[in-house]
Amino acid sequence: MGHAGCEELAIWFTTHQSEDLSFRWALSQELSRQEPDLQAVATIVGTREPRLGSLAREELENLPRPASLAILRAWRDAVDLELPFRLVSELPDGPISFARRRLVRVITDVDQSGITVRLSHVPGHHPAWGPAHAGGNA
Repeated sequence: MGHAGCEELAIWFTTHQSEDLSFRWALSQELSRQEPDLQAVATIVGTREPRLGSLAREELENLPRPASLAILRAWRDAVDLELPFRLVSELPDGPISFARRRLVRVITDVDQSGITVRLSHVPGHHPAWGPAHAGGNA
């Protein structure tokens, strides 16, 4: 997914997760499992916004599983602590270096105003760890 798609999904997720209690409940249920099924997360997004379901599926398939889980666990912590949550897609400072290193960066900021997760990556240039370590199930 290109940066624009990632950014659109991040904005939608930030807004929707705070407004739709049934979405929050369904996502919380999936994340409470021992091994969350990230494709089920994409399906949950798709039931709320079919146009973004395929974007969520693509993003979760392409990001390394640890990056996806870090974002979702920060969201769950925000919900548990009753703090606002914000997901932000940012272009990397050094996209050539990110691409060469196949780097995906997830930064979590926590303060009194809530939890913000910043995701930086170059689409299509992720660690080649194989399907067992990608965004799908382990």
